[in-house]
Amino acid sequence: MKQTIAESRGDSLKPFRIAIVGVRGIPAHYGGFETFAEDLAVYWVNSGFHVTVYCEEGVIPGPDNYKGVALKYIRVPPLGTASSLIYDWLTLRQCRKKYDLIYMLGYGSALFCAAPKREGALVWINMDGLEWARAKWPWYGQLWFKWMERRAVSIADKVICDSEQIKCHLTQRYGAISSFETIVYGTDTTPILPELRHLDPFDLQPNQYFIMVARAVPENSLLEIVTGFMKSETELPLVVVSDVSNHDSYVRKLLAYSGHRIRFIGAIYFRDHLQSLRYFALAAFHGHTVGGTNPSLLEAMSCGNLVIAHDNLFNREVAAECARYFKHSEDIPPLVSWVLRHQQEVKQKGRDARQHIENHYNIQQMFEKYATQLQKLQCRVEQTITEHTETELSVKKTDLHFDSK
Repeated sequence: MKQTIAESRGDSLKPFRIAIVGVRGIPAHYGGFETFAEDLAVYWVNSGFHVTVYCEEGVIPGPDNYKGVALKYIRVPPLGTASSLIYDWLTLRQCRKKYDLIYMLGYGSALFCAAPKREGALVWINMDGLEWARAKWPWYGQLWFKWMERRAVSIADKVICDSEQIKCHLTQRYGAISSFETIVYGTDTTPILPELRHLDPFDLQPNQYFIMVARAVPENSLLEIVTGFMKSETELPLVVVSDVSNHDSYVRKLLAYSGHRIRFIGAIYFRDHLQSLRYFALAAFHGHTVGGTNPSLLEAMSCGNLVIAHDNLFNREVAAECARYFKHSEDIPPLVSWVLRHQQEVKQKGRDARQHIENHYNIQQMFEKYATQLQKLQCRVEQTITEHTETELSVKKTDLHFDSK
């Protein structure tokens, strides 16, 4: 019978210890990365591992445990963009000697992963798209992320790519490296029971609105979608599910279009509420441009939505022929008209989208791929220990041989 990784370490009393870092925290209240971290952490706990997720400390104290996942909190000074780097540095500094595997989500602080690796921890880094290409970063920010991308490739024991296109980008830039592994996100495809009551607070009727769920940042194309939608002939509203409370310059441009046809309803973090809003929508817009595989796109498709997506390699890899695509805001009015005129085809594409997600982006498939990687890790640890033991025995035999002389 194979030993567990913990037993291979000579510590049969403790399970393999994993830390997930680089997210705001769980339960998810921010975005797709947090939802992914929550799902994976709970799965690993149920598989017998000891899992800790590091979280940003909030004004209200959070729980110490969530569904068996240990939660550790880091206090971060309010220093704008620099806060994220400080948060990651403090997190990795605190956990560098405590865990067998550290899984960093995002590579913006990859440099700091060298410290726990020197202490003997294995490091995985999830690359999460082309961070350096995001429009919000000034030139020096883009240079930083390009450098961090390179450092992630050199430091990580495993570089997790959330799409084949991300792996292709890394291979073209750094060559074919054995540590590159594609594990796409998955979503729960269990049939939901949508509830009409979740539409009531927003005065919405089934199939009488379009929806968009995204963070209000330029690379998600919200402004292009909103301006294009305003030029369409429909009187149906576009419901925008997004946190627009920070009122930066981009958000102010968006809110200038707020009204009957463009409704900003804030962020929604209750999955059943959000999935009901998606389920009853006529179609969903998806404007992400610097993917990978985006969880919001998977969730929209799993609800049976026809998705009108930004035309790029990442979105086409995921949605294939199950979506309609736009490149510019002027492409949107004819797409809206097409949706209104071809209801049967819209419904069929929605059914195709749901089946496509079931076949290729099922969350159980994602879990199985992570289980396979941990099994490979176990074999690697066992092999290393065996080689070390054999070397020690060989040295002892040599010593005994010389002693006998």
